[in-house]
Amino acid sequence: MTLLKLLPALLAGLAILPAQADTVGRTDRTAAKQISADLKTCAKPEWPKEALRNEQVGTVTLAFLVGLDGKVLESRVEKSSGHAQLDLAAQDGLAKCQFTPPESVGRTEPTWTRMQYVWTLETKRTPQQLQVEFEKNKVLAAQGDADAMYRLSNIYANRRGAERNIEESMRWLRKSAELGHPIAQEALGYVLITGKDTPRNPEEGWAWTEKAAAQGRSQSQMALGVSLLSGMAGVQDQQRGRELLEKSIAQGNPMAMGALGAWLVREGVEPQLGLKLLEDGAGKQDRMAQFALGEVLEKGELLPQDNARALELYKRSAAGGYSPAIRAQARLQPPPQKK
Repeated sequence: MTLLKLLPALLAGLAILPAQADTVGRTDRTAAKQISADLKTCAKPEWPKEALRNEQVGTVTLAFLVGLDGKVLESRVEKSSGHAQLDLAAQDGLAKCQFTPPESVGRTEPTWTRMQYVWTLETKRTPQQLQVEFEKNKVLAAQGDADAMYRLSNIYANRRGAERNIEESMRWLRKSAELGHPIAQEALGYVLITGKDTPRNPEEGWAWTEKAAAQGRSQSQMALGVSLLSGMAGVQDQQRGRELLEKSIAQGNPMAMGALGAWLVREGVEPQLGLKLLEDGAGKQDRMAQFALGEVLEKGELLPQDNARALELYKRSAAGGYSPAIRAQARLQPPPQKK
């Protein structure tokens, strides 16, 4: 699959997400309390962007088989949070933790332990709080505050304190972008390229994306980089496209890891570097990286063939709604056992 075909999914990364920077995760042991994870030894599980966008929350119960060295040998989901992508992200993240060695609690063989992981958002604001915020941003925006203009655009677009009004949302978004607000430029570029809530104008959209990329917005760098690699916007410049993706990766953007990794592998440019980027991106819940790495493992060309791991990667990518992975999962998924 070419990057050109994958660009629509990547462009979706430019979409405005709800304000969820203050998300919180916590663990709570429910069984085998002596054997627990040392959360200082592993990063907090990556919150899937699709779940953030949809404000999905829930508690997943996981089981881990802990080896004598405290490392996880096997893991499984015992009780779902109600959202497969949250379950799998918690499973993958916590499996990287160092656990209490079973020997320290008198066990002489690998031992199963259960944990809960809670995906939760900060308490939602009341309608009264949203209304106060709306009125405050109206005043600041009228005074020329570009940041308030951007916030006001979001309020009108997402019904967060005001009736949905796309015309007003676009008016304030454009005003903010024209004042040089990088996030507004990125958002305006996205809606003009995709035609979301406004007539499509790809030429102007890419121009705004270029401005946002110049100000260091990693999502714009990613989208513009993919466009230049593929020639999507009518211009192909692989060297600059790669440079932009590398800048985005330097900021930790997993979508850029998946995009550049897939290109390096499929074009045979630097396949080993590509594989590393795919591994990194897959670990950060990038759906294209998970799918592309699964393809490599299924084909057995650059890595030993491993259909079992390929299927696990396809499952994670499919849980995020990535259609090529959904088809790949159906192809590799063993049929249910007849009773």
